[in-house]
Amino acid sequence: WTRNDKAVNPAATQIKSSVTFVATYEAAVDVNRYIEGVSDTSFAPNANATRGQLAAMLARLSKGFDKNASYTSNAPDVAANAWYTDFVNFAIQEGIMNGYEDGTFRPTANITRGEFAAMLARYVGLSEIEGDRFGDMIGNWANGYVNALAQAGIVDGFEDGTFKGNDLLTRAQAVKMINIAINMKYDASANYAYRFDDVASSAWYYSYVMPAANLDVAPYQK
Repeated sequence: WTRNDKAVNPAATQIKSSVTFVATYEAAVDVNRYIEGVSDTSFAPNANATRGQLAAMLARLSKGFDKNASYTSNAPDVAANAWYTDFVNFAIQEGIMNGYEDGTFRPTANITRGEFAAMLARYVGLSEIEGDRFGDMIGNWANGYVNALAQAGIVDGFEDGTFKGNDLLTRAQAVKMINIAINMKYDASANYAYRFDDVASSAWYYSYVMPAANLDVAPYQK
C-alpha cells in the first residue's frame, strides 16, 4: 500500500483526516502470474496467439502443474528444450489440449477464436449448447462451445453481433476470455508494478493484461 507515493501499512497508520491508500502489486519474480510478455517490455497484445503460448497460460492456471517439474509427451514436434516444452507436455497429459491426427502438436501454430472457445469451454467444464447466439457461427463446428461461453458471460462477441470464430485469436483476446472465465478482475485503484510498453492504459485490453501480469493466481478448479 502507498500514501503520497510512500509505502505504508494502513493498519498501523494514524488517520486524522480523509486519506487515500493505493494498493501496489509488486512485480516479484516468484509471482505465479499466468501470462508473460514476449520480452521484458513487450506483451504483443495484437499478435496472434500460438498453441504453445496458450498451453503455457492454461498450464500455469492448472491444479497439479509444477513449474519446477519436467513433463513429457509423444508429440514429435515438441522439442526437449524449448521454452514451451513442459507447458505443452503437461497440457497434453492432462487433456487440456490435443494434438493432430498425425501426432504433432504444432506449438508455434496459431489458433482460431472458435478453436480457443472450444478449448476454454472444455477447460472450465462447460458443455455445448444449441442455438444461434451469433449469426456467423451457425453451422460452425464450434458453435455449441461459443454459445456455452456466451451463456456463462465469458464472451460477448463484437459490436456487429458476430463472433468471428474463423479469425485468428490474438493474445489480448485470449487474456480477456481467460480472465472472465476465472473471475480475475481489474482494480482501478491499484498501482500495477509490472507493465509493458505496448499496453497503453487507453487500450481496451489494458484492464485485462494488467491483473493477469501482476496477480498471483491460485490453481483453477472447475
